[in-house]
Amino acid sequence: MSKHEDLKQHIYLFDMMAEKLGKDLEVAVIDEKIAPEEVVEAAFRCSDCAQASTCAAALPRAKNLDAPFDYCQNQALFARIGSENL
Repeated sequence: MSKHEDLKQHIYLFDMMAEKLGKDLEVAVIDEKIAPEEVVEAAFRCSDCAQASTCAAALPRAKNLDAPFDYCQNQALFARIGSENL
C-alpha cells in the first residue's frame, strides 16, 4: 500500500471512529473546538498506531460507541470535541 493510500485509510478510520462516537468533525472545526490541522495530525497519529488493523476490523461492526477503543491515540482529541450527536 502506498503512503497516500495508507494515510487515506487512517483518515477513514479516524472519521469512522468520530462517527461511531457521535462526534461531528466539521462542526467541531467550525465551532473552533479543534483546528483543521488537528484533523490531519489525528490521521497521522492513527497511522502510527500499532492496533490499526484491529481498529479497521472492529469499527465497521461497532454500533454507537461511548468512548474510543482503549488503544486509540486520539482519545484526548475526541474528549475535547465533546458530544455533537450526529
